[in-house]
Amino acid sequence: MSHSNYILVDEMEAVVTAVKTALALPVLNYQYGYVTELNETLNEWSKNPTDRALKFPLVWLAQPFPIKHDSVEYFGRATVDLFIFNRTDQKLKAEKRMTNNFKPVIYPVYNELIEQLSMHPTFMMQDDSAIKHETTDRYFWDGINSVMTDIVDWMYIKGIEIIIRNKGC
Repeated sequence: MSHSNYILVDEMEAVVTAVKTALALPVLNYQYGYVTELNETLNEWSKNPTDRALKFPLVWLAQPFPIKHDSVEYFGRATVDLFIFNRTDQKLKAEKRMTNNFKPVIYPVYNELIEQLSMHPTFMMQDDSAIKHETTDRYFWDGINSVMTDIVDWMYIKGIEIIIRNKGC
């Protein structure tokens, strides 16, 4: 028996588009894949002034992620990691990072992202407070410097649990 599948990367793109609209942001880039691929894409975009202006802020859906197909009640359960990146100056101290990046950009994107996830019709979410996950603020990209060449502040949103509805429900 064949049944329709949701493409989770496409559904997340719709969520990010809704975030961009809700916050009236001129730019909110969405990418998915492996970090090396993300870095390659961002480096390519750096070569063109038009593309460079569209890089940040950025929501990235890290791959791979599991989707468990363990119930007839829904299509599947996914556990995903998201990142919100914004360009920064590596010389800034924590207080300036909070003032320049986290409070005006990263936190509003995060809050609206969780809100839009809870409202997206593909996902079975009661409300934004029911979405299980962890967050970590990171000042300046550290730990993966050899992979990511842009200088960014970021939030790591780990282990977002999403239940994906059956098509037609």
